[in-house]
Amino acid sequence: MKGNTQHAPYVTWIWSDREIEEPRQVKAALESMHAQGVRKVRIFLENCSYRFTDRPVLRAFSRTSQWARARDISFWLHLDPRQASRLFISRVNEKLAFLMPVSKAGSRSNNIASVKNSKYELQFNWDIQLSSTMLQEKGISLEPVCLERAFLFRLENGTAVSSTIYEITNESLTQFDMSRRICNVFGIIGVPDDQEWCVAAFPKFDSNLFDYFGRESNDLLCNFVEDLFDGCTHVDGFTWGEGGPQHIADPGLLPASLSLFNSFKAEYGYDIRDRLLHLILPVDNNQHIRVRQDYYRFLQRAVTEARRDFHRMMHAFFYDIKSSYYFSVSACGKSSRLVTGDMDPWQKAIGVSRVFADTDSREAHPRYLAELALVKSIGLCSESGESSLTLPRDIADPLVVEQMNDLMTLFSIRPAPAVTADNDFPSPSRARSGIANQIRYGCPEADTLVIFPMETIISQGIAAAEHIYDTMTDFISFLIIRGIQFDIRTASCITPYNYSSDALTIAGRSYKKIIYPYPAVVEAALWSLVTSCAAAGLPVYIGGSSPSHTSTGEPVTDPLPVSFDPADPGTLPEPALQPLFEMPDGAVGSCFYGPDCLYFMLAPAATGGIYRGRLATTIDVPESSGLKLFRLDADGTHSILI
Repeated sequence: MKGNTQHAPYVTWIWSDREIEEPRQVKAALESMHAQGVRKVRIFLENCSYRFTDRPVLRAFSRTSQWARARDISFWLHLDPRQASRLFISRVNEKLAFLMPVSKAGSRSNNIASVKNSKYELQFNWDIQLSSTMLQEKGISLEPVCLERAFLFRLENGTAVSSTIYEITNESLTQFDMSRRICNVFGIIGVPDDQEWCVAAFPKFDSNLFDYFGRESNDLLCNFVEDLFDGCTHVDGFTWGEGGPQHIADPGLLPASLSLFNSFKAEYGYDIRDRLLHLILPVDNNQHIRVRQDYYRFLQRAVTEARRDFHRMMHAFFYDIKSSYYFSVSACGKSSRLVTGDMDPWQKAIGVSRVFADTDSREAHPRYLAELALVKSIGLCSESGESSLTLPRDIADPLVVEQMNDLMTLFSIRPAPAVTADNDFPSPSRARSGIANQIRYGCPEADTLVIFPMETIISQGIAAAEHIYDTMTDFISFLIIRGIQFDIRTASCITPYNYSSDALTIAGRSYKKIIYPYPAVVEAALWSLVTSCAAAGLPVYIGGSSPSHTSTGEPVTDPLPVSFDPADPGTLPEPALQPLFEMPDGAVGSCFYGPDCLYFMLAPAATGGIYRGRLATTIDVPESSGLKLFRLDADGTHSILI
């Protein structure tokens, strides 16, 4: 049996070819980590020419797990099915295709062209190599196959007129210029000159990614689990890779396969290929809302169910194994997306022990606070309520690393340093180790629920969806800086709940106010709860727009009034901005309740007073550039623990 490693330091251990081929280095690195107090390691293949299913990798897993077991170190694996894409495709020929290529610069191609003088022509440039360390080819390549669908329609004020949509695939000509990587779709068709008629085309491109929707690929993963077990590997936990480019779905990127099409039609009763236009353009009967919700939710559920199938396989072979969810955040990077490659990461956190995340942020920018709030809230949906975050390995300034780790601790996020054979594990600071012993990384108190507008984002076009993500990043950062203690949730993680005029309680967490930005499209059950809370007297703040439709396309008949603009968070009504406690300017804080006291953390601490309203206590804070932990007792006394 393992020792108590629940709160021990751990690392994400990046493996390349060298770790697989040179076991002595692996053993030496493991001993070094053990000497520095590490009690958990998570192995991650990156920039590696091996698949995790290869025999040398299986042998390396087995011997390293046995060495770890002998040193009382918990051994975790990060298994990304994309790394076995070449094997899966060669065995079952199930590969994922895409119906909307992305240009080399990263911008989406234009699928729509006007009909002029009865002629139309669309040009697509698929000169793309999306970087992906999860593939042996180190990139996602596209290979033209055919024209999947083409549609003629009349456009009015940027909206397609539903009664004028006609499929013209057979009437369209397609030319693929392989040397210049250009696809042309063109033709002649008679339409009235006094109306705006357009054509949308969807050329199909095979990729080197395996098909998540094919069952045979999933069966091959079962063989890997058997090999792992037969090799006497002692696995304590695993993460099943998620996140990254085109892993599941982004608005405007359209994964496709025969298995996907057939399964979708069996579930929803219509062929998504007949409604492809609805995925890129709004339609006057608002049917595009239902189609987009069906399509993107179907993609998410397919990948989630494949992951759960793999979890069941692992649990069948390994005793008391833990499973976790892995995702990426990138609010401070080039992308404005808070979460890359996922539609609803909160839903994916349900049913796993904890969540792991990584970030490309390299400085404690205000947007970094939004990343931390997101990681904490997604981790809250896991069974343990815990989350961990790995920083980039190439941050040059150790003070920046220390500051970012301090901020992680404020959000109850476990720093997970990444190590390779080339660098040593940085010992955890005394402050964070002490806090881990005091509060056990319990989730901070929150009196506010922020609902992330996932249904609205899915229903929007590319530009609108990215604008909402971008605005939400700054909005979340603003709330943190103002001292608001909040959790972020989506419709997928609202149940079970109960409410009164005093609070909405979800899974033991009580919220005294609800903030819902951009609820243009809402999940019907969630909106019913929100309106019921408002009717009961619980403060509800609606931002940006009133709901117009549910996620099934039905009109909303009982909208609540809009009270603020998410793009200008200062427009929130004053009651929504009342913090649990007041802090010095430039500081971030959080609090945790114990049986008979309250723990309060602050970073960075600055000379001044902090008033804690519930305990009517003013704390005299000594100036410090780092993290401070205070204990506030019920009698009003306080003490500095760290």
